[in-house]
Amino acid sequence: MLGYEQSFLSAIEGSYKDVPKKYFVNQVIQKYQLTQDEQQQLYDAILRSNRKLIIPPKSPEMVYDLIYRMNEQIDHLSDRQIKLIDLALEIEG
Repeated sequence: MLGYEQSFLSAIEGSYKDVPKKYFVNQVIQKYQLTQDEQQQLYDAILRSNRKLIIPPKSPEMVYDLIYRMNEQIDHLSDRQIKLIDLALEIEG
């Protein structure tokens, strides 16, 4: 219906492809006649699926160290560790 190969769509769904381009997203919205709520859910999912992290250039060395350590362990974090990180992020600095 969208004019793309199934393997391409599966790669997007499985996060093997980068975040889809605006043109692709607009095609999905138009072809499937998504409601406003569905469109918002799609945009939210796209934001959450971003696999690239950009560290601001003037970040302290501690930030670089933290990101490096998390990257090394990201595939092995337990649910408990993820919840603890999430709690830490909620603490106002």
